[in-house]
Amino acid sequence: HLWKKGIKAALGGQGLGCDVSSADSIKDDGDAFLYVGTGEFHPIGVALQTGKEVFALHPESMKIRKIDEADIDKIRRKKKGMLAKFHSSKTIGIIMTTKKGQGIVQGGMDKAKEVEKKYPGKRFYYFICDTLDFNSLENFPFIEAWVNTMCPRIMEDINILNIQDL
Repeated sequence: HLWKKGIKAALGGQGLGCDVSSADSIKDDGDAFLYVGTGEFHPIGVALQTGKEVFALHPESMKIRKIDEADIDKIRRKKKGMLAKFHSSKTIGIIMTTKKGQGIVQGGMDKAKEVEKKYPGKRFYYFICDTLDFNSLENFPFIEAWVNTMCPRIMEDINILNIQDL
């Protein structure tokens, strides 16, 4: 439809789960993204990853809306705060996953070991789970900051820093 209207468009492919690499691979091919689907999860992920405007087209209602910049800025500010907390903390909990495919999105154990070498003055503890129960993190009050290697979008709901942000 866009091509027929004379609008240059590149097809990025499908976003799977929290992996928005298909959008990232074509971010230089246009000024904005058009996400076709329901919900906010994926289009906000594309906006965060690419830094470009994202419009979402709901496939059933055929309504289009621009992803709110205020929501994206809120996530960016939260991320900045979590980075400051990480740098001022001495005891770090790294959350790992046993879910197939999820750990590779942010680099998994390889990236965790890289971060551990980069910050030798910190003590790292590894926590492995299949499904993360956020309430269970309260059982470890000695952890000053949490680092996530699972889905990079977890931090939007709670105060966990993504390992890719280090």
